[in-house]
Amino acid sequence: MLIKYYCYTIWNLFIQNLSRLIFVSGGGKMKDSFIQKMSIKKSFVIKETVKKIIKDKMPILKNTENDTNTVCLIGHSQFHKWDIKELFGLKVRNCGVNGISMVEYREQILEKNLLKCNSKIYIIFGGTNDIVYDRTPQQILEELKILVKYIKSNDNNSNIYYIETLNINGRYDRDNKTINELNSYIKENFPQGIKYIPANEMNDENGNLKESYTVDGLHLSKLGYEKLKEILEKNICKN
Repeated sequence: MLIKYYCYTIWNLFIQNLSRLIFVSGGGKMKDSFIQKMSIKKSFVIKETVKKIIKDKMPILKNTENDTNTVCLIGHSQFHKWDIKELFGLKVRNCGVNGISMVEYREQILEKNLLKCNSKIYIIFGGTNDIVYDRTPQQILEELKILVKYIKSNDNNSNIYYIETLNINGRYDRDNKTINELNSYIKENFPQGIKYIPANEMNDENGNLKESYTVDGLHLSKLGYEKLKEILEKNICKN
């Protein structure tokens, strides 16, 4: 797992920095063609990594310890990379999967009934990887509704929270205009029975994710995770 994970990380940084260089120096059709080919290869690596992570996380997804006194984190790399053991006095079940989109979470986890729902609190973090696949806010909202329905059908007394998609800082693969449009649409059409958590406190004066909160413009630094924890603690009370 570690070898594939590090290969993915190195590849991601290589493509990101090389594409920035191409954007700066120009390149027209060659630039677009190169990025398209590299994106296809990157997508394959991500999908294989996602499958491996899901396999390795089966004890957590299935909650084999059957511990109900937990907070279940559902989402992508911004959860997966978070080394946290406890929130609100509850043990953390980190069901985040590096590189996964909400569509893949449904296809690879929910439709296979891999996620056991017996936690006290569920926190969902989604959307940023779906943007990379050019999915619309409407499509992403439908995936959120499916996820919420899955949790509630398995745990009718569930307490579910959704963190809005974090802005980025200097990424080539997504932009804040699209992220802000997604957040606005989901907030305006938010499903009943769950709570929306804004995260604009993590932005700088220009609406970008603060540099001190990120290691690469997307993933969070230690300080970023401290701020995220602060936001969650302000918006979520132990039930």
